Amino acid sequence: MIAPETMRIYEKVRKVPEDAKTQIGGGRLKGFTDIRPMWRIKILTEMFGPCGDGWKWETIEEKVMEHGQEVKVFIHGNLYVKFPETDDWSAPIEGRGGSHFTSVEKAGVYVNDECWKSAETDALGGACKKLGIGADVYWSADRTKYTDVPSESPNAKKPAYVSTTVKPTVSTVKPEQPKFTPASEINTRTADVDFIEYHMKSDTAMATVVKQTLAALEKPNVRRLTDEQLQGLKATIQRMITKKVDGAVEVCTTAPVTPTTSELGKRREAIMSAISADDTGELEEIAKVILDLYECKDFFKCTEEAVMSMEHAFADHAQKNKKKVE
Repeated sequence: MIAPETMRIYEKVRKVPEDAKTQIGGGRLKGFTDIRPMWRIKILTEMFGPCGDGWKWETIEEKVMEHGQEVKVFIHGNLYVKFPETDDWSAPIEGRGGSHFTSVEKAGVYVNDECWKSAETDALGGACKKLGIGADVYWSADRTKYTDVPSESPNAKKPAYVSTTVKPTVSTVKPEQPKFTPASEINTRTADVDFIEYHMKSDTAMATVVKQTLAALEKPNVRRLTDEQLQGLKATIQRMITKKVDGAVEVCTTAPVTPTTSELGKRREAIMSAISADDTGELEEIAKVILDLYECKDFFKCTEEAVMSMEHAFADHAQKNKKKVE
């Protein structure tokens, strides 16, 4: 039988008040019980003293792992508490936790810029559980986010079998297919770039026209042109080649036709402008993560889905910064 003295901390911290409980609102554990992180902080402070004096947390390992298009972060750390009776620090109380950095949602890829804080909170909660903090929640029959789905008891009574005939229903709605840039379009763009760069090197007049076009469009190189701009420049070079083949002495020096920037191109340029205006560099880091998820090596070749994900991620980032200011 366990002596009462060894249970003194457990018995004091096991009960969780109703206002410290929350219901999980989404995912596979929707509707089940969780504990508010600040309640754990309050209990630690009441039992042992202020953070840093009566208890402390030490992160000993941080890890980032990729799973498909999702990126997760994990923290491994130790909780230490000082016992008031002896003024001695405890041995390390281990805790592990994790959170999503990026997750795939219906609107695109969601970037969580508070993932490390969430992972640390999760790890601290695991360590607190070993002291018995909130034990009644974990002990109860109510399933929490830390328990598995209960299996059916072999002795449980099963309802009487009722034979019913149900006609199978066949859905006529076709599932929405994911959008992507066909490989044929990517190959076509690459061929156009190679075509223009080849003739730049082989003909001085053509090189001059390309440079004038890039300067007018404020683009550093041919690969940064939009699809429409690339097609317009290619058409100009083809006209110059035709005049040479026809034996014309003079070279076509007329300015190339500048096509209208596509809607996707405008959205890409808006993203680049936002990144340039961000002194913190946070938007650039978010964009790099999304480009890696969509396997886009060149920003100006990224698909519409990647651009949409950046737009959503930038909007979420701006909203969170606005709340912090308020």
